[in-house]
Amino acid sequence: MVATTCKHVRPWRSLFRPAILLLVEFIAIGNAQDMISPRYADVKAGATIQILLEKPLQTLGDAVECHVGRFVVPAVAHPGGARLSCTAPPAPDLAPGAVDVYAQGDDGRLSKTLQLTYLDLSAPPTLTRAIPRSGNAHDESPVHVFGSNFAPFSGDSMACLFGEVTTPATFVTPTEVTCYAPKLASRSVPSLTVSLQVTLDGSTFSKPGEVAFTIYNPRVRATITSVIPDSGPIAGGELVEVNGIGFAPAEQPDGSVSRLRCFFGEVHTVATFVSSELVRCEAPAQRGGTRILPLTVGELGGPLSSETRYSYYDQEQPPVVTAAFPPFADAHVPPEVELVGSGFAPLGVMLRCSFGHGLTTVRAVAPVEAAEISLIST
Repeated sequence: MVATTCKHVRPWRSLFRPAILLLVEFIAIGNAQDMISPRYADVKAGATIQILLEKPLQTLGDAVECHVGRFVVPAVAHPGGARLSCTAPPAPDLAPGAVDVYAQGDDGRLSKTLQLTYLDLSAPPTLTRAIPRSGNAHDESPVHVFGSNFAPFSGDSMACLFGEVTTPATFVTPTEVTCYAPKLASRSVPSLTVSLQVTLDGSTFSKPGEVAFTIYNPRVRATITSVIPDSGPIAGGELVEVNGIGFAPAEQPDGSVSRLRCFFGEVHTVATFVSSELVRCEAPAQRGGTRILPLTVGELGGPLSSETRYSYYDQEQPPVVTAAFPPFADAHVPPEVELVGSGFAPLGVMLRCSFGHGLTTVRAVAPVEAAEISLIST
């Protein structure tokens, strides 16, 4: 079984509780209608389930049976005739899911139709997505988690794990549980993407990394740390990865519409949110030739991140050199020359200098202005 444990969750007592706990559970139900306990069983069969009847059996010697999905298995009446026990058959196709269950006697049905959820006890839950996939850091946002191998475990063992923080979870269906996203510990903490996991028994968790969730703090501005690549042709189309801290999805709760954008100067393009540390977008076309523009990330009409720079270059127009320092050098000593001009772009090893018929790689230093860059040959 794949398992990860977290000290924040109280360990589960046992998957197979003593009979006395089952009785206590029934007593706690009070005046509830017909019930089944436990409400789950292993897909490979063998679990004993009990059905609490609203009307006790009048004759304990009557033949009784449990209808579990398409299977019929014999049942045993407990003293007093208020409960029946039967052994759960294998799940259909040995797959997790829910089936209808009811008790039947010689005179017809003895209970209403109940539901038994099958799960694979040898495997953890599997997660596929969360809706929404982000929540405000200052509110306890409800989250619907979808996946498989969920079951209605009793007590407080079911939980969602957001990074290192757990919150109680509630069973909805064999493919859905709900829980609440936690608040950030401090108002000064930037938005943070964490792994979302689910546990049914309090100790065995779904695999980390299957689903991510972002706790969004609108009070802290996102910061850009790097852009890869940091330059592209004026025709646009370059896929740009923006790295930073504190990015947020800026999307509708169901994830259908995103308002997250990359702003290249005054022109913006749709951004793809990957995590609080990574956003991807496509550089738009740029008129005006080689130039350097400010690049920010943020929601349309909302706050923007810190600013970095993105360089555009015109592949059809070669750069113009206006001066070289020094203007001469010893022919026997490799020269270090600073070129000043316009139309340069920080293209790394693609950037070359031509001295007569020879080429040498150059490195770019800080731009003097938008269309002027100083270069040093090496």
